[in-house]
Amino acid sequence: MQIGMHTPSFDPLDVRRWQEFAVHAEQAGISRLAVGESGGTEVQLTALALATSSATFGAMVTNPVTRHPAVMAGALGALTRVSGGRAYLGIGVGNSAVRLLGLPPARLTDLREYIDTFRDLLDRGEATYRGAPCVARSLGGGLRVPVHVAANGPKSLQLAGAIGDGVIVGSGVSAPVVAHALEQIEIGARASGRTLDDLEVWFQIDMNIVHDPSVDAISPMRDILSAFASRGFRETLEGKFVPPELEEPLRRFVEDYSYVQHASKGSTNSDLLDRHGLTDFVVERWLVAGTPDEVVERLRTIRGYGVRNVHLTCHVPDRRVLVDDVGALVLPAVAGL
Repeated sequence: MQIGMHTPSFDPLDVRRWQEFAVHAEQAGISRLAVGESGGTEVQLTALALATSSATFGAMVTNPVTRHPAVMAGALGALTRVSGGRAYLGIGVGNSAVRLLGLPPARLTDLREYIDTFRDLLDRGEATYRGAPCVARSLGGGLRVPVHVAANGPKSLQLAGAIGDGVIVGSGVSAPVVAHALEQIEIGARASGRTLDDLEVWFQIDMNIVHDPSVDAISPMRDILSAFASRGFRETLEGKFVPPELEEPLRRFVEDYSYVQHASKGSTNSDLLDRHGLTDFVVERWLVAGTPDEVVERLRTIRGYGVRNVHLTCHVPDRRVLVDDVGALVLPAVAGL
């Protein structure tokens, strides 16, 4: 089992702090680093590329709406050259990054065309995009960047399995959810003549480790858990393994969720799960929390469901402490799983 992490929400221009955290995480054994989508994403990824030597890195996740594929291919092509091939493209249809601009998420057909264009530009330096020729003279020559497709529902999971080099699963890690996600990815993979083993699959969750069992490990995570739930249930509840008695509370939760305060600590979103009676359901789905022994046991359990790799969003009180605990207490216990 591998563990990846989001880097902290530092000022995008505070390059030194980004790099210090990245080096600290890499030395602890974190094999994958990511930044959120923002106006400073390329600056942040460049800082990671220059500071690290072994971890892969990319955005978690970008979208087809806010950047032309030629701009994306140029940026990721440069980053993969600088880093010796460690950059990846993490991309989905778009969530907070597009909603905060008043734009709708992309359709799955748009996402597929975007990825095809991105790959053609890297490989050949030219492509056809939305019916028009597209040329990037600085690219070509067979350059390749792995594409990891973010997915939640059945259709997006199948698409990710069909076209992705990897998949970022955002639907959670409860037993039926994992089984369904892997099944849908496998369907997509087989449609392209591949199997699930040909793909690098990461499940996005969060983690909080406490050393005193009397300390509440869940309360500090309410903001990010609300963000996960909003993303997971905003479009539809169909096929999402929601108990019937929670369907109406989830609809009210989605209506009340504020994207202006998306994933912000202490936001008005933080008490929504409690207000609508959803906390236990969402914790089981997206959070690994407790003492080190409890965290390791939970990771062993979800590994038994078929989860090979987890990526932590890291909305914890102290990210450096989490890095130290994961490196010293968690990774040695799960590395052989």
